[in-house]
Amino acid sequence: MRRVHPLAAAAALSTLALALPAKPCFAAPAEGSATFTLPPAPPGLRPYRDDTRSPVVTEAGRLLRDKLWRPAPPDEATRRELKLPMGRLVNEDHGNITVVRGDNGELDVNWEDPQQLQDALLSIIESFYRNHPNRNPHFITVVTTFQVQSLAAFYMPLANDVRGIGYQHSGQGDEVFNYVGGGLALDGIIFMNSFRGYSGVYAPLGRLTFNQELGHRWGAHVAFQGRRGESLDLLGRDCSHWSFFMDADNSAMEGNQWIDNGDGTYRTDNSYYEFGFNQLDRYLMGFAPAEAVRPFFYISGAGGWSCSQTYRNGELNPSHYPPIFGGAGQDQVEVSGTRVDVSLDDVIAAEGRRDPEYGIARNVWSMAVILAARRNDTINDRTIQTVDDLRLEWEHQWEEDATEPGYESPDLITSVDGSNEPPEPPVEPDTGAGLGESCLAFEDCNPNETERCVGTNAGVGVCTKTCDAPADCPTDFCCVPSVPGPRQDRYDWYCLRKTGDVCEDTAPVGPVDEDGGEGGANGAGGAGGGAGGRSGEGGSLPLFPDTDGGPVGPGPGPAGDDAGLTNENDPQGAVKQSGGGGSAGCQGVPARGVPGASLVGLALAAGLVASGRRRRRR
Repeated sequence: MRRVHPLAAAAALSTLALALPAKPCFAAPAEGSATFTLPPAPPGLRPYRDDTRSPVVTEAGRLLRDKLWRPAPPDEATRRELKLPMGRLVNEDHGNITVVRGDNGELDVNWEDPQQLQDALLSIIESFYRNHPNRNPHFITVVTTFQVQSLAAFYMPLANDVRGIGYQHSGQGDEVFNYVGGGLALDGIIFMNSFRGYSGVYAPLGRLTFNQELGHRWGAHVAFQGRRGESLDLLGRDCSHWSFFMDADNSAMEGNQWIDNGDGTYRTDNSYYEFGFNQLDRYLMGFAPAEAVRPFFYISGAGGWSCSQTYRNGELNPSHYPPIFGGAGQDQVEVSGTRVDVSLDDVIAAEGRRDPEYGIARNVWSMAVILAARRNDTINDRTIQTVDDLRLEWEHQWEEDATEPGYESPDLITSVDGSNEPPEPPVEPDTGAGLGESCLAFEDCNPNETERCVGTNAGVGVCTKTCDAPADCPTDFCCVPSVPGPRQDRYDWYCLRKTGDVCEDTAPVGPVDEDGGEGGANGAGGAGGGAGGRSGEGGSLPLFPDTDGGPVGPGPGPAGDDAGLTNENDPQGAVKQSGGGGSAGCQGVPARGVPGASLVGLALAAGLVASGRRRRRR
């Protein structure tokens, strides 16, 4: 899973708060003799909040489902009768983000009022479908340019066709339902609130929140068959999250990771670094088979009562507590109680097997990402880029976290046209000079773009890479040999920058006798026995002396004593032959204090560039 710095996560989690009593800490009334105190959140760290089952969202969802349950979008007369918004929102696609703006004030409403929240969401949904007649996503995720203060993020379910995942306990009333007509595949709406709450140092909060909201499509709602009959003791807040006392393995659906101390006490062992899904979550999602789910446990007798009752005698139900995130000064919690082991068979005994089961269940899901803006909100390229970065981050993180090791990964498609776009390549940091830029050693070059640092006749070193033909290099580069003459095809050729038809920093080198004859232009040593020309005397040494010719000369140039023919700065093995000799590779480039001297003679014949001849490797 993705790792984040604890301080960054602490800052991220400070943006949204769970509505808890205004106390420095929260004491839970004990069952039996067990008691514990939830530690206060350290400065800057408060738990995230999910409003999926809040009264406002629940009522808005009811109103929305009533409006959506019809075979086709309403005509204008029906809209008037139902008092639906009459405005046509501006709907524009910017890359893979759809911007929906209410230029007539359609979205300048009180989003904390159920009726107005429902009106705003319905306007956004209908605007999207009107302008995307060929799109039929399973989810619509709404991100806003503004902050809705009293609401955080939520999932609004509109349809469920899966049995065995406990939806009848979720407050919907039915296990299987569909409130969306007209052949739409829409299962639900995810409301993420302002994008600014999830960018930069707040990124961990965004990943956690998105995981939970999309996770609400399937969980957490299940009962299990216990010794006293069917039980909801695995559930906590709103009966839609795992209980604080469940060993939920750092699930985004809440609960905790508990360590059994073996003496009737248990300690949380949570981390900012892991906000994924556990095996039971993945089974409920349809991404893991039943045999992949190991037994788990919850702690009985540590406090807490029915998940449907939030308060008792003014005290918050301890099973509703948010997870202990740990780190940044927040202590882990230790409780006393009784371990109750639960298996997936116990869940299946209460809920039935998941239908459809793994292997048949849907594994590819489609989502539209909408940026909703009010009339006077500013949207620029940077805004779009930030939201698109969040889209990709959430998509990829969810796919990773929802994957059960050893089994097929789910695919979440969030492109605006519903196509399965290829994954974005990772952005590599700038680690040095790019292709054609100057260098003294290979450490100066960007290893993601280049392979070597080589010298040229102009007396400079450049970062470059090997090539077989001009097509292997960028359009403003050419492919030149490292050794001139008839034996040039035995050695590496490199990409060097081109000006017109001529490569920069190179000069034509005279003919070289195959057996190692006279040096060429600029005093370049021959490829054979004459290869040891002295850099100090103006000679340009070939990078790779011809091992088929005469002996390699000692080459006592100023740089030769330091570099020789072995170069630890060239991990790609640029130097073919070890031993004393003139400068090779990159160390000591350029030869300082010697006017016109260079480390390597790179020759370019005009006919070679024109013909695009391909080098022969032997």
